[in-house]
Amino acid sequence: MKLLAVCYHGARPCEQTMEKQMLDDVKELFQAFIAPQLEGIKGYIRALDTKITALDQKIDMTRDSLEGKIEGCRRELIPAYPVVT
Repeated sequence: MKLLAVCYHGARPCEQTMEKQMLDDVKELFQAFIAPQLEGIKGYIRALDTKITALDQKIDMTRDSLEGKIEGCRRELIPAYPVVT
């Protein structure tokens, strides 16, 4: 972290200089540690989104296949003509 020249009024540092130093320190902390972590999390979320999309497509294909098999079984079990009572 950088050291700024501190302005003094009597024996106390100027509040504006201390606030600016604190803001600069927070900004530097964010850029050095938090921003890279957020980028990593963003990449992880993209990878999960891709996996979820692939699983969603797989589920849709399986559902369609099962619906076709159920329809085929239904046609075999239920006569093609209406039952008169």
